[in-house]
Amino acid sequence: YYPVMYRQFHESNIKAHTRLNVMQIKMMSIMGMMMAFPLFFLSDIIIEFLFGPSFLAASEPLKVLAIMLALQSMNIALANGLTTLAMQYKRPIVQGVALVCGGVLYIVLSRGYGILGAAYAGLLLETISFIGYISCTPKRVRLLKKAIVPYASLFLCSLLIINKLLSAMPIVATLIGFFILIGLVLLDKDLSRKIMEQVRGKQLMKRQAKEVKHG
Repeated sequence: YYPVMYRQFHESNIKAHTRLNVMQIKMMSIMGMMMAFPLFFLSDIIIEFLFGPSFLAASEPLKVLAIMLALQSMNIALANGLTTLAMQYKRPIVQGVALVCGGVLYIVLSRGYGILGAAYAGLLLETISFIGYISCTPKRVRLLKKAIVPYASLFLCSLLIINKLLSAMPIVATLIGFFILIGLVLLDKDLSRKIMEQVRGKQLMKRQAKEVKHG
């Protein structure tokens, strides 16, 4: 997306650039949610498998970090949108402010709440970054309307409802989370069409590579 968005901006095709940025936010959000669901719902299983039952208290911070990971994926797309609009100077400013605030939050929250406080500091750092990136983006309203608000709302609502109803069945909860993501992709015609185009493109490249190799 990066080179295509950069080219669209330099050709003064801002609508196409915004459309691509919306698509990138959607795809990065899906990737972030795909990683977040298992980390959130299977946190107890993951911690117990890796470190043993005596470290199960670390499962709560892992849940917080799972949400942070989903937000971070969205932030990457927003930051790329800024860079390809020739506003790359704003990106380090936002990162610097977030880093300073995150450092202060880490010291304060980790002292008061230990590892859970440190995890919340990471989540708040990404939240500050998100606020900074979206505030600096000229087409913020369109990005919020077309991608950020619906995708973030679905993710958080799904997380809360599934956790409320199926917290005792983490594997089932994770599978339902994945099914929700599949349904989201299928319902979003633009996203599903783009994914199919990329899959076909990769298949065509592999076929051409084999033909060159054997030809």
